[in-house]
Amino acid sequence: MFIFKRNGIYYLEYLDEVENRTRRISTKARHKPEALKFLTKFNKQLSNKPKQQYISLTDFEAEYLRYLEQAHTSSYLADVKTSFKVLIRNVGNISLAKLNNRTLEKMLLELFSKSKYGAAHHYKNLRASFNKAIDWNYITDNPMKSVKLPKIPKSLPAFINNVELNAIVQNTKSRDLQDIFLTGFHSGMRLSEIINLKWSAVNLKERTIIVQNNETFTTKSKKERLIPINDTLYRVFNNRIPKVLSIKRDDYVFFKYPGVPYLKDYVSKNFKRVVRKLGMNERLHMHSLRHSAASVMVQNNVSLFIVKEILGHQDISTTAQYSHLQKENLANAVKVLDQAVL
Repeated sequence: MFIFKRNGIYYLEYLDEVENRTRRISTKARHKPEALKFLTKFNKQLSNKPKQQYISLTDFEAEYLRYLEQAHTSSYLADVKTSFKVLIRNVGNISLAKLNNRTLEKMLLELFSKSKYGAAHHYKNLRASFNKAIDWNYITDNPMKSVKLPKIPKSLPAFINNVELNAIVQNTKSRDLQDIFLTGFHSGMRLSEIINLKWSAVNLKERTIIVQNNETFTTKSKKERLIPINDTLYRVFNNRIPKVLSIKRDDYVFFKYPGVPYLKDYVSKNFKRVVRKLGMNERLHMHSLRHSAASVMVQNNVSLFIVKEILGHQDISTTAQYSHLQKENLANAVKVLDQAVL
């Protein structure tokens, strides 16, 4: 940091650590003592500012993704990558510290006009990343903090009952797909967990499934959980167990070819095809079986905490959304008022 004179005015030159470049500003002084006084004051202001390290958006993205690898799945990482791609496409590969709420709000509102849920998703991903940037001393405040998006009306997840599930199974030709659909409903497992399930994780004697990480698959939370096997699921697995298992019991429970599991897209499309054939709710999809498992358990007074453990939710609030899904339950709730004695 130093001062120099040009055209009768003293200027200050210093290194902007946030921008990682040399900057010059006018002291507006024509005499050196005044310029030195400006220098002293400026230096004091600079030293009082919280220290920030310079980092570009692409470099921060790379560091943040390396951090996420420790506790998140590849699909979540890909999702975050998409959010950064959208951000950098709109603002350029600028310094992280140059981001401001006005720029981000403008970008997100434009995205919101095209895709409400997409904009909300990018908002959530980027806000979380900027919170981590504060921890790492790249910024002192989250530029997303004051960004406001219009509220998105919440729609309750679509779900089915046992009768509808049986209709779907009966109208599905493939035995494998029938069993996958039944497993989805009777275990509450995610589709990725079902198609990657191996016999080593199934214990028919103790009637348990361990949803676990292995060399080829990582759970969404990277945590293992235990799911009890009910009678329906027991029959499904008992009828599928091969006469000869590999020594390591490394065979898939459901597979297209030995050692080759079904693709998520194949299973999902076939489920949707049957739903449409039967004229059921268009919002139903393969993940609805998981919603349905949660809903049925909660509606039958199973503790939210137990349902949370079975489904592997990180937060109890996610499980709580299934508390009041069925219209009949809401109707029964208000009927209590008829019987009230005032």
